[in-house]
Order: sequence, then C-alpha cells, then structure tokens
Amino acid sequence: MSDLISDAKVNRPGPGIAALAHLGVPALYNEADQDLSFGALLKRIMLAAGVNHIVQVNDCETAADYTESDSGTFDIAASAAAGKRVGTNCMKLVATAACDGSQYVETKLINESAYCQKEPVGGTGFRFQDWSDTAYIGFWNSTASSGDFGTAGEMQMALVYDGGQVSTLVNIGATVTTVHQWEEHALSEFGIPLDRIEGIRFYCSNVNAAEYVQYDDIIRYLISFNGAPLYGGAFPIKASTTLANGDSGKWTVDGLIKSNGAGDNSNVGPLELFASTLTGNGGRGKWGSFKGAHIGIVRAGTGATAGDFLEWESNGHYNDVTTTAIAEGVCVALESAGAAEDDIFVLFMHGAAVG
Repeated sequence: MSDLISDAKVNRPGPGIAALAHLGVPALYNEADQDLSFGALLKRIMLAAGVNHIVQVNDCETAADYTESDSGTFDIAASAAAGKRVGTNCMKLVATAACDGSQYVETKLINESAYCQKEPVGGTGFRFQDWSDTAYIGFWNSTASSGDFGTAGEMQMALVYDGGQVSTLVNIGATVTTVHQWEEHALSEFGIPLDRIEGIRFYCSNVNAAEYVQYDDIIRYLISFNGAPLYGGAFPIKASTTLANGDSGKWTVDGLIKSNGAGDNSNVGPLELFASTLTGNGGRGKWGSFKGAHIGIVRAGTGATAGDFLEWESNGHYNDVTTTAIAEGVCVALESAGAAEDDIFVLFMHGAAVG
C-alpha cells in the first residue's frame, strides 16, 4: 500500500491531493499544477474552507533522533530553553568550532519522529516516504544569543533521497534578534523528486565558533498562507490529552485541550473528532476540527497582546488595534508577542463581524 494512502488514514483534517490520486480519482492523475487543473481548484477550495494537510516530520524533542557528521565541530542537543515553541524541547545546533560547510546533522526519523517504512522484500531495503502529497516544509527558527546565525545561508538544509543522494542545499533565513520566526521553504526548491525521501540534513557554514541556533516542530504541509502553514479550522490534540467528540475545545501552542474557563479567547468551540474519543500523540497526528475562525500565523509589529484584535501596521506586520477601532482588526492574537518581529498564532476573523 502506498504510504501516501496510509498517511491519509491518520486523523487529519483532510487527505493530501496526491493521496486522492493514488486512491483512484482519475482527474488527479498526471495533471500539471496550473490554474486550470483539478488539483489547483481543490487547493483553493481547501484554502477557503480552512482545510490543510499537515504532517509532522520531526518534533525536535530528542537529540538521539539526529546523527552528527563531525562531532565536536558541529553539534546538536535537546534544549528546554527559550527556543522551545512546541512540547518540552527544541533542537539546539551549535558551531562548537569553525565550520566550512561540509559539517551537517541528519535525521532519518522523518515520519512523525519515527523511521519511514522499509521498502518491501525484493526492493532496495531503504526506508523512505513519499512527500508528494505536500508542497512546503517549515519549522520555528530562533536563537537566544542575538546575532548568532544572523546571516541567511549560514545554515543550509537538504533532503536525503533515493538511496542516500543529497538534494540541492537551500539557504535558511537569518535569525532576527531573539524572537521566534517561522521558516518556510517550498519543497520544489530542493530540486528533486519527492517520492523517495529518506532524511533531512542541516549544514553549517562560515559561522564563528560557539554560535548556535534553535529549531522546533519541523512539519510539511500542502497549503501555505502568509508564509506559514494554514491550520485553518483544525489543530492537533495535545499529546496525552483525551477529548470526546463534541467537547468544547481550547487552543494551546502544544495542542487542543478541553475548555476550562469562560472569557478566554483561546476557546474555539465544539470539536468534531470524526471518532468518539481521541488521545493526542507526540507525532501531532490526532486532530480536532471546529467551525468559524481559522488558526494561522502572523508577524507582530510593535506590539501584539493575547486576546486583542490585531490590525495592519506595515507590510507583513500586525499590531494591537485601539479600543475604539475594533472593526479594523483582521485577526485575534492567541498569544502575546515576545517582541517586535515575533511570529505568533492568531485566529483569522474580522472585527466588523464581532460585537
């Protein structure tokens, strides 16, 4: 069975379009990704409806998931410091000594922090996964040491595929002061077929000794909105949390939990689980869906406060509205920005429709 079909059966808001093709939807076979294609129509409907296909690659919780090509020069460790955005830890990548671009860390645990399925008997024996059901890869990018990895390309990312081949290296963006920003790349940037992905690598180049950067929650997804994944009308259930279908849900950065108080802008309303009960897991593969506003990510301007409507401040930046200008709000902050340029989760909705 194609792993695209297998993955589609996990409790996510919707299957990837490529998985539908494997299931036998004739109009989706061999079509170009163009405005007139059936796939393009489905993507636009998914965007409007707030339905995405999101798959965790690696949760960045465990350093043992990764191997180092040159230990003592370019190293990785799990860190529970301020770089963490989801779960308990993030991955702290350190240029322990000067790096020349050949040093890398690698993980092959790219299937919700687990190994991919091994090719069946008679094949090559390699473990790989078909990523053609998604179009983007992204993760949280930060440092608590201002200026470290502060130039784009000081870190690069590659995909390992088809028996150990390495893709084109893609430059990762610079860190910005000490805030968290979402790092997104189209999978097409890597210049390879996506049907036999085996691992991911991070390469370090031209960085001073002792500089470090932190990455968290590596995911791949089909729909990008505002340079980040559109979670839309669904979100993963927090690991080890059990919800019943119809429970009132509350958003937290670690996942949905049961609402536990009134007057909380993080409450998202009744949940549809497509099951009687579901328990969240570390792979963020169990989801709750809801109607109404859509969860997404925006970049804060000079200030964004949890619970406040945010308005346009400048190109790509959003800020608290004044108390008399609530109709100018385009989204509600689900969390406060730590500083200007921080990327934060929001509910996309317009203030004119409220109150």
